[in-house]
Amino acid sequence: MESGYNFDSQSLWGFEIQPTEKSDRFRTPTIEKCSSHIQSELRKLKEDELLVYVIDSWDALGSDANVKRNEERVKKHTKEEEFDKGTMGMDKNKFIGQEFFNPIQTLMSHKNCIIIIVSQIRQNVGAGMFEKQWRIGSEAVMKFYCDTRILIKTVEKYEKTVKKLYTDGTRQVWTGSSVLATPLKTRHSRPCRDVQYDVTFDYGIDDMTSCVDFLYDLREDKTRKLKSSEAVKNLSFPPKPPGTAYTKANLTNIRTWLKEKL
Repeated sequence: MESGYNFDSQSLWGFEIQPTEKSDRFRTPTIEKCSSHIQSELRKLKEDELLVYVIDSWDALGSDANVKRNEERVKKHTKEEEFDKGTMGMDKNKFIGQEFFNPIQTLMSHKNCIIIIVSQIRQNVGAGMFEKQWRIGSEAVMKFYCDTRILIKTVEKYEKTVKKLYTDGTRQVWTGSSVLATPLKTRHSRPCRDVQYDVTFDYGIDDMTSCVDFLYDLREDKTRKLKSSEAVKNLSFPPKPPGTAYTKANLTNIRTWLKEKL
């Protein structure tokens, strides 16, 4: 919808995650057209095919009524006339609650398909002291229809010191993040388990670092940020209980051990 995806998935993962040509990518400003496109893709999906459909983002979608109202506004203003047609802004929510999910779920029940909806957390403007300060678009409907809901947030940014161009000195460049994924709703045998992983912008998920984090518990309990270097300087290899003999861990022996075990 926003066409903000700009990763080179071919070099990262070996395949194109979306059509290479921008003209072949589906974009729509409205929830109604998005619904029709999903249903169309599901109907033509063959039995031996897989479909991953990503809506990015849910919050960017408007409604057909909004588009029509905007066209009327532009025509009025072009003629230097006043436009005072108000709205309660409920067109999108009404369509979502009554018409969006039911037909799509019916079609998905017989198809190899997953639909991923990206919805942003936004400040709840006007909320009182004891009310929720943040809101999620269509949250009540999402709670009911979605099989899985995951809250994803950045808990730590990784930066690299680089030299400034044309001037003296250095600057910090944001190169990646540590991401915490918290399940709000899951339908599997091990629900309610947090997952933390590192993402490097020019590589993707850093699986090696994530494995080391898991093995050695390198995160603070509350902030989930990396522990100080003093706290982790005597890591054992392989991981052993405190007080036992150990071989000091380094990148080489950790990498070798992980390849053997995983």
